[in-house]
Amino acid sequence: MNTKHATRRLVLFLALAAAATLVAYQTGLLERHARGRAARMTPDRAARLLEQYPGTVVLDVNTPLEFREGHLPGAENLDYQSPYFGAAIKSMDRGETYLVTSARGERSLKAAEHMADMGFDDVHDLAGGLERWARAGLPLEKGE
Repeated sequence: MNTKHATRRLVLFLALAAAATLVAYQTGLLERHARGRAARMTPDRAARLLEQYPGTVVLDVNTPLEFREGHLPGAENLDYQSPYFGAAIKSMDRGETYLVTSARGERSLKAAEHMADMGFDDVHDLAGGLERWARAGLPLEKGE
């Protein structure tokens, strides 16, 4: 095989590998995170996660007042700013799948990364928070 054909094959291989990686990310196949990193999810992707894995724990880290104003259906409230947040996280099952939410996605990202640092295996953060979720036309509940 001459050098020209070998170069073409290498370029074709690299292009196919890059395309396969891109498709895997877009379809969520490579969504899992390394320890210490939470996977960020768009609202549509988070809705699919909840549909495909109905046992996912939705953890809303807003204040109780914010939680009453709107949260994902079935969410549990654990205020990230509470002095009890760390102790509560330590008592949770690290083997569960978690989707962590907040108003704009800032506190939820911090909370999700904290959980991943603590050894939680499957933690996802709702990128853009409940504001982005609502803009996508997805359902919110009000009250406790």
